[in-house]
Amino acid sequence: MLDDEIGRLSKERQQLASQLKEVRGHSQKVQTDIILEADIICCTLSTSGGGLLESAFWRQGLDPFSCVIVDEVSKAV
Repeated sequence: MLDDEIGRLSKERQQLASQLKEVRGHSQKVQTDIILEADIICCTLSTSGGGLLESAFWRQGLDPFSCVIVDEVSKAV
């Protein structure tokens, strides 16, 4: 009886993990599509080198930006 419940819960956990992976993949695709369609992207300097922008541009063989403006004046002090 307890083994049956553990087996059921384990199977349910695996199904939920699979669904979560699918949702995360879809979410990343939507974010990438939005970034690729954007004319202007505003982000922090650290985010600009992050995985999301990297996967959106470099993996697709695109030149990421024709112009970059960096404003880190608040970090100067």
